[in-house]
Amino acid sequence: MMSFNQKFIETVKEYNMLSEGESVLCGLSGGADSVSLVTALCDLKEELKISRIAAVHINHSLRDTADRDEIFAKELCEKLGIEFFAVKADIKKIAKEKGLSEEEAGRNVRYEAFFVFKKKLGIDKIATAHTKDDVAETFFIRLLRGSSLDGLYGIKYVREDGVIRPILKMTKSEILDYLKEKNQPYVTDETNFTDDYLRNHIRLNLIPYLKENYNPEIINDIFRTSQLFSRDMEYIKKNTEAEFERIVKFENGNITINISSILELDYAVSSRIINKCFGIISKENLCYVHISSIFELIKKGKTGKTIDLPGDTVAEISYGNLIIRKTKEQASYCYPLKTGEINIKEANRSFVVEKGLENGKNVFTIEADEIDNYQIRSFVPGDRIHIKKVGTKKIKDIFIDKKIPRAERLVYPIVTFNGQPVWLPGMYKNQQPEFENPLSIKYKENENEQ
Repeated sequence: MMSFNQKFIETVKEYNMLSEGESVLCGLSGGADSVSLVTALCDLKEELKISRIAAVHINHSLRDTADRDEIFAKELCEKLGIEFFAVKADIKKIAKEKGLSEEEAGRNVRYEAFFVFKKKLGIDKIATAHTKDDVAETFFIRLLRGSSLDGLYGIKYVREDGVIRPILKMTKSEILDYLKEKNQPYVTDETNFTDDYLRNHIRLNLIPYLKENYNPEIINDIFRTSQLFSRDMEYIKKNTEAEFERIVKFENGNITINISSILELDYAVSSRIINKCFGIISKENLCYVHISSIFELIKKGKTGKTIDLPGDTVAEISYGNLIIRKTKEQASYCYPLKTGEINIKEANRSFVVEKGLENGKNVFTIEADEIDNYQIRSFVPGDRIHIKKVGTKKIKDIFIDKKIPRAERLVYPIVTFNGQPVWLPGMYKNQQPEFENPLSIKYKENENEQ
């Protein structure tokens, strides 16, 4: 049977967690899991060629024994000869102010502290003490609350932001045996033995019941299932990213998806593309109900139809495309015309005004001494423009004829003379034929940013 240290080394190497000469910052609560993590890293520092080990302790101020845990963690680091840092936070107050559970607030504070110290100290990796038992508990929490495959595939060995989990293959019993063998004490959080949290209830009641009555190896089997889900998810994510790049466009702060293209995809990919797009706009995730509503909207395919989404966001059908955007309309704008470059940030477009006469679809020429009478502004209801051989026409009707999405109409730049539209860039212009001292206005669309 492989020893704790052997399994630790195997995990670090298998998942390329540490390169030679890298430094590690450990989260150290003082409990058995984090103590085993820090102790093993120090034991194996030379073998793993780690240049520096430091630890950070978060005092959550939730228990009378919280200060005791901090003192224990500090003394352990002194014994091991590694740097120690501590952060004190009023988790109860933070949870109340932000409308979070104490568990979620504590997690947010911990990771924020980890990354602050990582940057401050110039540390390469952050090591956290997640275990097989944590994987099983998280699996059941998400299963009971209702989760897709995204939520069930478990805890990653290595995150893209430099977080590593070297003891993820270890069970709690393996960790306790290791600490007992080393005669290494640890502290116990007494709240772990209360049923106040769902995680505790699962740890104390559900898993022991399943072990005794259904499967003694439930922790290992759930872990193995989670790893299989993880492999499947990696494949789905790879396909999702490829299709996302192919069919999604970013325009003026909105996201546009071609409806025909997304309907050709399997639901496992298309639903994740929609969720990713929503996340970019709102920084949140969609639930199953909202994703289903978006697909119902897509299948109807009627331009102008919308549905409201969480995070002050809306999904809209517009001329064969699905647009995901913020609900709030863009503020109106008005820029005086002047020589040089004029960046219309609201529309992600720009104009360059220069001396001389130029021709072209995206160029409009004026008399230099009349520049003060010109402005570039957003659309105003009732706007009309004169079109040669046609007469005046409502700009709203032009937008509809040209299939300009509703959200884009609100910010589309219009050049006016004494308040009246004379140039709709890329479409129509009402320009005088001769000039004594010409200025040319060049129009361009800026590159869209994700």
